[in-house]
Parts: sequence; C-alpha cells; structure tokens
Amino acid sequence: MKINPDYKSRFRILKGGKIALVITALIGSITMLSAAPSDGVVTTGTATISQTPNTTTITQSTQKASINWQSFSIASNETVNFVQPSSSSVTLNRVIGNSASTIAGNMNANGQVFLLNPNGVIFTKGSQVNVGALVASTLNMSDTDFNNGNYVLSGSSSVSVLNQGDITTANGGYVVFAAKSVTNEGTITSQEGNVQLASGEQISLNINGNSLLSLTIDKGTYDSLVSNKGIIQADGGSVYLTSQAMDSVLSGVVNNSGVIEAQSIGTKDGKIVLFAHGGSIHAGGTLDTGAGTGFIETSGEVFSSDDTLHVTTGEWLIDPVDLIIDSTLASTISTTLNGGADVTQSATNDITVSAPISWSSNILTLDAGNNININTQLDLTSTAGLFLKYAQTTSSGTYNVYAPVNIASTGSFSTQHASDTVVNYTIISDATALQNINSGLSGKYALGSNIDASSIANFVPLGKISTPFTGKFDGLGHAIDKLTVNSSDLLTDVGLFGDISGATIENLGLTNIDITSTNNYSVGGLVGFMNNASTIKKSYVDGGIIRNTNANNGTGGFVGQIYDAASNISESFANVAIVNTNTIQNVGGFVGENGGVIKDSYALGSIDNADYTGGFVGWNSNENQTSTGSIINSYANVTITNSTHTGGFDENSDTKANFTNCYFNTATGLTDNNPGVSGLSSAQMQQHSNFAGFDFTNTWIGYDGHTAPLLRAFMVPLTVTANDVTTTYNGTAQSATGVSYSIASPNSLLLGSVGYTFGTNSVTNTAGDHTNAGNVAITPSGYYSTQQVGGYAVSFVDGTMTINKKAISISGLSADNKVYDGTTNVNISNWGNVSTGVGTETLTLNHGTASFSDQNVATAKIVTATGYSLADGTNGGVASNYTLSSSSTTATADITAKVLTINGLTADNKVYDGTTNVNISNWGNVSTGVGTETLTLNHGTASFSDQNVATAKTVTAIDYSLADGTNGGVASNYTLSSSSTTATADITAAASPVTNPVTTPTANLSMQNLLANIYNIKEPDDMNKQNKNIYRLNNYQYLSSGLEKIFYIGDILIINRMPDIINNLRLEGKENQFSIKGASL
Repeated sequence: MKINPDYKSRFRILKGGKIALVITALIGSITMLSAAPSDGVVTTGTATISQTPNTTTITQSTQKASINWQSFSIASNETVNFVQPSSSSVTLNRVIGNSASTIAGNMNANGQVFLLNPNGVIFTKGSQVNVGALVASTLNMSDTDFNNGNYVLSGSSSVSVLNQGDITTANGGYVVFAAKSVTNEGTITSQEGNVQLASGEQISLNINGNSLLSLTIDKGTYDSLVSNKGIIQADGGSVYLTSQAMDSVLSGVVNNSGVIEAQSIGTKDGKIVLFAHGGSIHAGGTLDTGAGTGFIETSGEVFSSDDTLHVTTGEWLIDPVDLIIDSTLASTISTTLNGGADVTQSATNDITVSAPISWSSNILTLDAGNNININTQLDLTSTAGLFLKYAQTTSSGTYNVYAPVNIASTGSFSTQHASDTVVNYTIISDATALQNINSGLSGKYALGSNIDASSIANFVPLGKISTPFTGKFDGLGHAIDKLTVNSSDLLTDVGLFGDISGATIENLGLTNIDITSTNNYSVGGLVGFMNNASTIKKSYVDGGIIRNTNANNGTGGFVGQIYDAASNISESFANVAIVNTNTIQNVGGFVGENGGVIKDSYALGSIDNADYTGGFVGWNSNENQTSTGSIINSYANVTITNSTHTGGFDENSDTKANFTNCYFNTATGLTDNNPGVSGLSSAQMQQHSNFAGFDFTNTWIGYDGHTAPLLRAFMVPLTVTANDVTTTYNGTAQSATGVSYSIASPNSLLLGSVGYTFGTNSVTNTAGDHTNAGNVAITPSGYYSTQQVGGYAVSFVDGTMTINKKAISISGLSADNKVYDGTTNVNISNWGNVSTGVGTETLTLNHGTASFSDQNVATAKIVTATGYSLADGTNGGVASNYTLSSSSTTATADITAKVLTINGLTADNKVYDGTTNVNISNWGNVSTGVGTETLTLNHGTASFSDQNVATAKTVTAIDYSLADGTNGGVASNYTLSSSSTTATADITAAASPVTNPVTTPTANLSMQNLLANIYNIKEPDDMNKQNKNIYRLNNYQYLSSGLEKIFYIGDILIINRMPDIINNLRLEGKENQFSIKGASL
C-alpha cells in the first residue's frame, strides 16, 4: 500500500471560552497504489504470513508476536485475518516504511491486535474490524517492552488516527486510539469493554489478559486533540476521551459532538469521561450511561457546552478551573437532574451560577476550590437537593447567596467547608416550622422560602438565657416577613432569636417586624443577646418597629447586645424605628451594647425617647464592661429625637472602645467626638471616596450621587459589558452599539441609562479619539440601583472599539513599451494614485520600484510596481487611517523584439559558368548588443544577381532566421531587419580551347573581330543580324577576353567553352556546344 497523506487538525477558542473544532480529514488525500500488508518480517515470537490475491493470513503460534511491515493497508476488496492461540494473545504490527495505514477492507482477529504506524492510521468508510481488542497508534513500542508486558507507547509523530469505519471488539475487549490527534467519525462498539481515545507523546497501557484496566498519559503533546463525531458504544463498560497538553500555552482539546453510550448492564455501571488535562472541554451531542445509573465526568481547565448536549446518567461531574453556569449549561443540568442523575459541578477555583436552575429530584453538588457564587435563583421542588462544597483548596473560600435558593421542605441542603464535617440542614418553609426550632435549638436550619410569620400572633423568640440557640441558621437569601413579638417576661432577651451562643446566622432577612418589649433584658430585631463566639453575617432587618419599655441592657435595631469579644457581625444592616415608652439607656440604630466585633455594617431608621443613644451603637462595650467592642468600616444615618446624651455614631463608649473608619450623617444634627468616627454631610454620604477603608470591590458598592454605600451581599451581581464595535474609518466619530448583561433581563430595579466614554486611541494616543483608526476602550456607565435587597450591584466592563484602517487601492499605473534589452527594467510614465473616498481627504502615494514580469518579448506583459506606501495628504487626509489593499499594483506594456542586421556576408569570385550560383565563404553574423547574449544565425541560399561576367556583382543571400544562442540569447527576443543580405563578388571570363577539333579548316579569329560584325542585338527572343545572317541567339552570352579558337561545321560556328556571361552576345546551344546560326566570316 502506498499512500499520499495530508494531515490537518486545528482548533480555536471563541469569545466567552467556547471552542470551535475544525478537523479536516486527518489523512486528507489517500491514493491506493497497491494493497495488502507487504514485506512482513517476524521480529519476536512465532508467526507465519500467507497471502492470496485478496487475503492475508497471519497465523501465530506464540502468545505474543511482533512483525515489522514495510506497509500495512487493506484495500476495500481485501481481508486480513489474525489467527491467534487465544483471546489473550497479542500481535504487534509495526510499520517501518513511509506510508500511512489505510484500512478500507476487513480485519479479523480472535485476539488482540496492535497497529503502530508513525505515518498515520485511518479506517475508512466501509471498513469492518472485528477483533478481540485493538490498539491503533502513531506512537511506537519496543519489542523489549512489548515482550515484558510494559505496554508503553511513545513518540513525537504529529499525524493522526482517524476512524470512519465500523470497529467491534469481543465482549470485555478494548479499543485504544493514541496519537497527537485522534478522531472518531465512525462506529466503535465494545460491550462491557473499554474504549480509550487518547492524545499524548507517551501513553502507558495496563493490560490484564484481554482487558484494558487503565490508560495513563505520561507525557502530553502540543495542540493535543481528541474528538468524537461518530458513535461509541460500551454498555457495561467505559469510554474515555483524554488529552494532555505539553504545557499551559499549548493546551489540548477534547470535543464531543457525537453519541457516546455506556449504559449500565445489570450490576455493571457505565462510565464516560471527557478529560482535557490543562485544556478545554467542549461538550455537545449525547452522553448516556442510562437513566439514574453510571457516571459521567467532563473535566478540563475550561468547560463549555452547546444546546445539542444531552446527558443521561446517575452522576455527572464537571470540573474546570473556573466554572460559569450559563443558560445552556443550566438547561442541561436541569434536564440531567430531572432525568434521574445526580450532577456534580466542580471547579479548581470558583463556581458562579449565572442562570436559573430548576429540578425536582436528585442532588446538585457544587464543588469549588474557592468560592461558590449563586447569582440567580435556584428552585428545588419535591426531593431535589443541593450540596455546596466550598474552600476545598483554599481555606478562605465561602459561598455567597445573592439570589434566593428555594427548597421544598421535602428537599435537602448540605454544606462542607474544606474537609470539615458535612453540615446537613433541616428545611424550614413555614412559620410553624420556624417556631418549632425551639424544640431543637442545636440544630442546623435553612429557610427554603420566604415566610409570612403573621399567622403567629406572638412569636416566641428562639432560645433564651438558659437554653440559647447554638446551631446554624441559613436564610438562603430569604426573608421572614411580619414577625410579631410581644414579650413582658422579666429578664428575657427578645428578637427573632432571644439568645444565641456559639451559633451562626447568615443570609437571612427580616422585614416589617413588630416587636414590643416590656421589662425585658436585651432587645434586637434579629437577636436579643449573642455570646460565646456567635457569628451573624449577611443578614438584615429592614422595616418595622421596636417598642420598648424598660429594657435593661441594650436595644438595637439589629442586635440588643453582643457580650463577648469573640462574637462578631459582618455585612449586615438594620433599618427600623425604635420607639421607647419610657426613657431607656444604651440604644443604637444597629446594636445597643457591643462587646464584640462589628464590621462592614450600617444602620438606618430612627430612635425616639432614649438616653445614651448612638446612631449605630448605644454603648461600645458589654453590660459589665468586661469586653470593649470594635467597630470597623461601618456607618449610621439614623434620626434621633427626644433623647439625651446622643451621638451621631456612638454616644457613650468606654474609653477603650475601638472605632475604625466609622461615619455618620451630620444632617441628623448630631455630633460624635470618638476617635475613628467622622461626620459627613448628606451629599458627602453619597460619594464613596469619602469612606476611607471601605472595600468597594468585594464588600460595598457606591453609586455616587444616588445612595450612601450599599452592601453587595444582598444585591444581585450584574455585569454590564459594552459591546465590542468593529468598524472601518469613514472620517466621522464612531458610536457605541449598546451593552450586554451577565443575567438574562434586569428588572426595573436597574435605574439610570447607559452612557459611554472612550479611552485612549492606540494609534493616535489621544484620549477620547473614536474617529481615527485604532483600538479604543468603550467604558459604559450610568446604571445604578438604590434598592439594597434584591437590587443590582452593577459592575462595568469595557468593550473595545476597533476602527480598522480603510483599505484603498492603487489605480492608474502606466508603463511605457520598450524594445528588448535583456532586463526587466521599465519606465513608468504614471505611478498611479489613490482615492480615499472620504470627503475631500487626499493622501500622498509613495512608490518603490517597478519591473516587467520577465525580460522576454511579449505584448501586454505584466508590469508590477512594488514598495508603495502612504503619507499624509491634504484636507485632513492622515495616512494612519488608511491601508493599501496591496503595496503593489500592475499594468501592462509591450516588450518588442530588438531589430538586428546581418553583417559580414562574404561571397567568392568565380569564373563564368552560365549560372548565378555562388560560393559563400562567410554567411555573416548578428550582434545582439545585449550583454553577452549570442544568437545562432541560420541561412538559406545565395546567388549572383545574374550569370554574366562582371566585377563587384551583387550576391544576395536569402531566408535568414534566428535561433537561440548562448548566455541567455533567445531568438524570440530579436528580429532581423531583413531576412536577406548582400555582398559583391566577380564573375570572370576564361579562355576555353577547342577539344576534339573536327577536320574542317579552322582559323584563329579575334573575338573582337567577330563582335564587330554583329549589330543591333535586341531582346534574346527577337535578335536580328545585319549583313551577316545572324538569326537568333538564345540563353547565353559570351565575353571573350582575348584570342579565341573557332572552327566551322557547315554554317555553324563552334566555340568550345564553359558557359559564361558576356557582353549581351547570345549563343545558342547546350552543354558546351554553342552555335551562331548562318554565321559566315
């Protein structure tokens, strides 16, 4: 088999991380010049090779045999059979020639077949392979490793393995394709077996008997590619598509757009793994291990999917570095979960849920090395569950609930921080279940929905001094509305939670509370008294009233008292009205008494009729002054009326109290002299730059001129990205074309309108230049949200405006014709011009050089002018806004042949012979005058102008032609001025004695005397004599140069001479006999 291969494989990554794969026939053009495996030599083991015209049979008598082939291919009408001792037998076929292996026919084996060819392997459409197991690879394996069971494939071949045929193994068998790029476009079937498509430079196979236990990629390769476009079936078995890149720059790709099935058979679950080590996974098509059974993993540094992806399995693991669950992936996850499979979405770093997911059964696990961000609503109905595993590789990670997670009371919610014990929560979905927490104060609870607590006329706070709440409570972004508490119990702490100790409360909101306290101890909207390293974070009380009579130890809109230094509150706010019937002490808009740590929080609302009152905290110490509180990065905007000993932030602090970056609104008319506390006007409160120390990137957001700082914890993250603009310079300022949002459709809580500013032009280096060619950043702005809970935390991302240079063409090039001179030089009469097509702008066109395409003669020859460039012109024409479509242009002109003249013709003199024949001693020559070029001068014939005797007679040579010569002399580049030329030569008369004279008397006569008797000679056909009876003289003339010998026969004058041309005397006769009829002397 001889093959002409053309291997091509490539891929690109699109904007947004999606991968588009382009795979051209990996062995692109195959020409079958001969067929059947050829020149096989058994190198180890024992095997015989027999061949008939269409069948090759390899009969193996040892468990292992290796064969070196010059070529190994199978034509469509051919069959190759391997007859092996058992199913565990292996035949290694190694191609050492230069041709790829093309399997177009049938290959059969009862055992295992390895086909290794560094030139490539292709199974074409129509091919049929039925084997116990198959390895097809462009990598190599040594005989030593093979015989020792060390099945290591290695090599750096850059070509591919492609299947377009039908490959089937025995039950429990395996198929391995290993190369730099591997593609399946056909069908692979290995029931209860193992199918491995792998890309790398070194790959190890762990084979036991006739089964493949595992495959390991020991060394990656550049541009690694594994793709399935066809069908792979391994029911009861496993399918792996694995690539490993050589490094992070030359990353690999695993792509599926076909069908992969590994459905469970009995107790044998199927497994499908798409794994791009350090690369990208693009999942489409079908991945199917059966409903509710089996396992699917799609792991890589980047994961993307398309709307063709359909997953059916028992468990699905996705594990990129960063995972963004967009609408496409969310839809697939929902379908998979509802189809009966658990789904695990993993990421080395962060997981961000950016599209809603709804499901009614099975568990969705989000497994992040760092953070989990839930940016959109999740809806879990019936038995659906959610498991959040966060900070798996970084202890600082957390999970952020920016949108509600709705879970049915029959569902489940669990969390795990790092390797800590998994926390399983009880779902609370109504007021009754909420109140019943008093029966399990150490439990873990999560709100599965918003709760209307108005059904309970007098809610009993959760926990009390003797039996505090010690568990966990996660609101999951929900709020409890219309909580009503009316307590008169002496020494009872009042709030949703009365007392907490070592507890954690997070992601919880209270709205429209109504708390009435009489003779109680500590009163707060959320918690009355917190102690023993309790934590509250990302929670709020928004709206409602606290009515207080005779509270003894602190009243706050959020918490009554924080007792110990280890207890803390962060990223929380309160906005309530505190109304006191009797003047009470230590009242704060956020917390009454603080002996712990409060960070990144704020208070709004109002306080009436109090003593020792602060807008944020009443007293920054606990009741016994055993713990001095710390408040960091917080502010108050609380109105205080009918009160004494007031402060804008804190009035009555212990001298040890610690305030850092704390602020209050001076518009309330309050003051505060505590170190670390600053007063700001209402206008200043709406400028985030006035809040030194606040983290406006991760914790706070400031909409200058609209609101005081807001907490991101309760707002939906919304990224507004300016759309990229690509246009072409047209002399006018270009416009932005809108924005895109990170969530589907922002609601009415998104206020304002978008506007744009333009950055510095990369070419002109001018800020705001969006007219001239270059790249300019488009910065959107203008959107804001004033709604703290459920509003938008808007971040803006620049787009890029690319103003491409306008392409213009050169026209008008004009070149002069020329006569051949052996060069490509050309004279340009007009170098051309350009038209900008933009207003009146002009440009200067600089040129380089020009030349003919070659030096030879032709009409309409191409003249190419190169090296053009643009320079600034007039009327605002700037060269950097334009580009030449080509820096060269063409015209046509003629090169005409150079006219040459023949010189040097030389003819020999001759004696009159009655012909015009002439002997040429030198036919002449031509000189090209072009470098050292020479030509060959061919000639025809030459002749005298007539046959007569004369001196300097004209000799004409005709039918000259030119032929190629030396040093590049080409005949077609020249022409002769004439195809003939002349020279001169003499024809002389010569004496001729009479031979064989007759007996007739002779006389020696002078020719002059003879001629003297001839008069009035006319034309040859009309010649008359006078006095001497000369009638006719034909054809010849004779000139005597001296004494002639003549004689007579009858009346015929006989002259024995060679013919010559003489003075118009015509002699009649032939050969050497001439007569003058009737002559008498």
